Amino acid sequence: ILVGFGFKVSAVPFHFAAPDAYAGASSPVSAILATASKAMGMLGLIRLLVVIAIPENTDGSALWLVTLGVLSAITMTWGNLAALGTDNPKRMLAYSSVAHAGYMLAALTAIGAWKWGHVNAPSDLAGAILGAVLFHLVVLVAFKMGAFFVLAVLEMEGGASRLSNLAGLGKREPLLAAAMFIFMLSLAGVPPLAGFLSKFLVIAGIVKMAIGDLSATVAQGEIIGLMDLHWIWWFALLIFINSAISLFYYLRIGVVMFFEIPEKERQKPLPKAPFLRLVIWGCMVGTILFGIGGDALIRLCFNAIENLSL
Repeated sequence: ILVGFGFKVSAVPFHFAAPDAYAGASSPVSAILATASKAMGMLGLIRLLVVIAIPENTDGSALWLVTLGVLSAITMTWGNLAALGTDNPKRMLAYSSVAHAGYMLAALTAIGAWKWGHVNAPSDLAGAILGAVLFHLVVLVAFKMGAFFVLAVLEMEGGASRLSNLAGLGKREPLLAAAMFIFMLSLAGVPPLAGFLSKFLVIAGIVKMAIGDLSATVAQGEIIGLMDLHWIWWFALLIFINSAISLFYYLRIGVVMFFEIPEKERQKPLPKAPFLRLVIWGCMVGTILFGIGGDALIRLCFNAIENLSL
């Protein structure tokens, strides 16, 4: 069952079909694969692991915890490193989806450590981490779908299989290029966009879980060392490091759009595509608004998590 869900969420080593599927399908189809399909898979995995597979500390809990931790670390790192080496924007977004699956698996690892008694923390903290994961899933739909729909507009002109196809987009279509750049920055977790807020909530939740019993010590103003924390804090650090790595390929798209000269056959205005552009503008607005004023959506996600028996 774990292998099946691993394939669904593109966790390493079950991710190999995702890059080819994203690259081979049209961008609107790839958008659905990267958003709705992945979100449903992750929600199913959360339900399986948190409610069914790990309700209490059992003899096999250590194996589950190690498996989740290893999958998380490898998935986020491999996804970002693979994205650095591709020139295909859709493959790049596919590997980005792999990395984001790793971030969410890291959160599930922290919850697993709590469920199995390795960390002494209040149950509402575990709920907050799950709420952060759900919030990340929701906002990820906005900026990932928006990015694929920008590529869909480019495909109407002839293709979007190479980064060079985006060259000069900043001069040809300034608003479209700005929207694409906002989506890339949000995927990287740059403030004040929605991707930053969702990653921050996940990282903060993992760190608080790692502090555990030491929270009272911290509240008294005493200084604690990193070695005093539970080892799950390493996953917060891994998310931060991998987010920094991802900046290189996300910013690369911005450099191509705003500083490179387009091919001769790609210097005319892009097709109007009113429906695609409407979706793009909606995703861009959501990416910005949920970053600077996402309180209502966060509360909604946290309320939804309350129905789970943690």
